[in-house]
This record gives sequence, structure tokens and C-alpha cells, in this order.
Amino acid sequence: MSTSLIRCATAAALVATCDGYMPSAAPSRAAAVRPAAASVFMDETVFERALAGELEEEGFENPFMSEVGWADYLDKNAKSSYNMNQRPSLADDGYYTASIVDNPLDVVSDWLGAMKGYVTNPVATAFPTISNDPTGARSYPKGSNEVSARTIKPKEKDFDPKKRIVGIPEGWTAAFTLNALSHVNDITGTDFDTADWRHVAEYDAASTSVRTHVEARRAVVLSVPAEGGGRRELRRFAAGERVFVEQSRKFSEEETRRLAEAAGLRLSRSWASDDYLIAELVRGSA
Repeated sequence: MSTSLIRCATAAALVATCDGYMPSAAPSRAAAVRPAAASVFMDETVFERALAGELEEEGFENPFMSEVGWADYLDKNAKSSYNMNQRPSLADDGYYTASIVDNPLDVVSDWLGAMKGYVTNPVATAFPTISNDPTGARSYPKGSNEVSARTIKPKEKDFDPKKRIVGIPEGWTAAFTLNALSHVNDITGTDFDTADWRHVAEYDAASTSVRTHVEARRAVVLSVPAEGGGRRELRRFAAGERVFVEQSRKFSEEETRRLAEAAGLRLSRSWASDDYLIAELVRGSA
């Protein structure tokens, strides 16, 4: 067979086996029409006003359009910090640090200054707070405190520790604890019925902890699957008998100090409120 015939035969075979080939006599299929996607565009107003030199003027007229504007407005009108930053008028670094479009030497200088602040006081820098701010450059709006300064105020609640501990009889905490019995059933094949148990949480003064149990409401017989089929009795619980679930230890500042010293640490600073104690522990003695 000549080379031309081989080429023709090969081409014909390829065309015949190609899914995309359609004989001229076959009816053509209309291609599926997809809806055109919405065009992506960018609002170039900012660039236009920047090039026209109007952006800074707009910022002065509408301070709420930028983070710096908010900070200036709150500092001057409310004597307040913005977003946990120091007030611009009291900031250690002058607040208005160099940006990427400024002199590279200024950028490096401001960066080194920020790093010095981190090294000097890493906890206060990484975890800024207003109530315990060591610099005095952060503050709530004049006449406000931590709660009243919030946009969404917390609900009024009784801060009596005893009521906080036992004041959730059959609520979310109870459901969370009882749900553990269902997980035990899934893993071990037991047949705990949550209707037979109640959640009990009590404060134990001896261990300074909240201890959580599940308590049997009535006599309960617990069973597990038997090897030969059916079920076998595992344990009996009398009404009122408890099963320990967890405990949450509570530490006073003095107890925290004692435990820290026993571990070779020392309590350098602490912040306390009605609900929380935050302690900064460092290695070594004072």
C-alpha cells in the first residue's frame, strides 16, 4: 500500500472513532447557551479623588470613612481609645507611623520602635487592655466603663458565686453533661437513659472547685451487649447515687502565687474583676 493510501486510511479511522465527528447528513445539535456572567468591575472613585488631591479633604469632612479618622474623632470628642489602640494624643509612638509609601528609613525606624515596645512589655503589647493599661494611654469614653462602653450591653445578672454555680438546674449545661451518657452508649454499647439521670454541679470549698456529677433519679440497671447475643447486667445504681463527670478548679490570687512558686515561677502581675483573674507568670525569682 502506498504512503498516501496509508495516510488516508489512518485519517479515516481517526475521524470515525472521534466523538466530535459528525457526518454531514446528521442533524446538527445546537450548542447549549449559558447566561453571560456579570462583569466584574472596580469602583475607581478612590483613585480618581486621590489623583485629584481631594481624598484628604474628604477624610477631614467625613472622619468615619477611615480607621485613623475614627481614632482622631474619638480621641478629641470622647477622650476615648479606638479599637484597643492608644489614643493618638497620648500614643508612645505618635500613633501616625510610616506607611509603605513613606521614606524607607522612616518605615524601618518605626518598625524598630514597635519591636522595642514588644520586647519591653510583651504581655501588655500582645494583650492590650484598657482597665489595666500600664501606659495610661488607653481609656473608655469619658464617663463610661467597660460595660457601658459596649454597643451591645450584657444582660443584668446576679454575680453571687453560689447562684452562678447552681443556678442552671436543667439548662444548657445540664443538657451538655447528660449528652455525655449518650456518647458512652455509642462507644461502649451501654443503655444509659438520660431521662433516668439529672445534672448536679456543686462548689466544693475543700478543693476550691466546681464538681459535676450525674445523679440517678430512680433505681437504674445498666446493661451491655452479651457475647452470645442479648444483653447482660453490668451494674446497678440506687436512686440518688452519683457518677462523677468533671471538675473545674478555681484559684485565688494567693493560691496561684503559691502554685507558681512551687513550680519555679513567680506571679509578676495580675488583673482581676468580679468574674476573672488573669495572672502573668514568669520564670525565676524577683
